[in-house]
Amino acid sequence: LADDAISMNQTALSIPNTTTPNLDLPELQLNLQPIRDRFLRLLRVRQDAVLSSLTTAFNEPSQVAKELEQIETVLHKISGSAGTLGFLDLGIRASAVEARLVAYRMGTPSCVDEIYLDVIDFVEQSFDAIEEAA
Repeated sequence: LADDAISMNQTALSIPNTTTPNLDLPELQLNLQPIRDRFLRLLRVRQDAVLSSLTTAFNEPSQVAKELEQIETVLHKISGSAGTLGFLDLGIRASAVEARLVAYRMGTPSCVDEIYLDVIDFVEQSFDAIEEAA
């Protein structure tokens, strides 16, 4: 019985994967372009959301935790797709700022003003990404 299982596994490993299309890079980029364009449109909306939350957090200290959590959620969405769509540096930066926000939310001591500056740096980088993509 064990020999049959090994034989079946070896057979399964030798079967080529016919479900994955063989796309070349230019074709893949062409197929991703509509998704990339949508990402850029959403990035503009998300920039506004981040800046709005940042402004509220800065002006209303009682809302800091809630607003930073909103920013964390937005950054998570951006970091999850940016790299795949050709915005690797933006995705890495979003992920780093998101990690800092998570640590802050979990109780890691951190200066809120430094977090604000990290968020502002991310927003500036996102403006640069949009400009470079145009």
